Amino acid sequence: MKINFIILKFLRNAIPFKWITAFVEEIIKNKRKRRVRRHAKYIFDVLNKVFKNDYSLVLGGLITLYRDGKINDDDLDLAIDRRITQKDLDELLKYKIYLAGSYYLKGEIKQYVLKYKRVQIDLNIYEESENKYKITSFRWLGAKTYTVTKTNTKYKSVLKNLNGLEVMVPKNEEKLIAEWYGPNWKTPINQKEANKVYSSLKNTTLVENEKFEDVKFLKSIK
Repeated sequence: MKINFIILKFLRNAIPFKWITAFVEEIIKNKRKRRVRRHAKYIFDVLNKVFKNDYSLVLGGLITLYRDGKINDDDLDLAIDRRITQKDLDELLKYKIYLAGSYYLKGEIKQYVLKYKRVQIDLNIYEESENKYKITSFRWLGAKTYTVTKTNTKYKSVLKNLNGLEVMVPKNEEKLIAEWYGPNWKTPINQKEANKVYSSLKNTTLVENEKFEDVKFLKSIK
């Protein structure tokens, strides 16, 4: 992973090789997507046992599962409406799912990063703020970090079988997908067009180069 990042960083700075950068990035991303699809069923079966209806599939995994009939994302975006505990972590470890790290924003934990066989599971805390509910998602653009804060009304999680996957999803999932990705969410678009859609939505705030007071990997929940 580290070697891939160094190679891509070099290629990004070499203008004549931008097409190579895009090609290499696409290969790496597609490999991650295949890995996610290969292990998704096992991961959801474990999460259903450990978290029950406290979590739900959201964002990229949710929209692609509905739109494309399969998860077409290079990680799993989940939301949970509570902090996870040491008991949760101990239970997850029985199934070889472990806590790789946690994202903090201004001293507050916002996202847990779980791993299973190199599949990244982003477990975002779904919280109330000013009578609204939000998910703060952390992403990387080269060496830059930014957050996408999506707000919406509170939802309840329900268990559904979607194309062979038993997974918890928001009860009003299509309404939430439309709030997050716009009314034309059923039509696939590229990342450049997607960024324009995100910035135009009223319930989405894009904060580039967010300065994190504490971003680190944790071995256990404190």
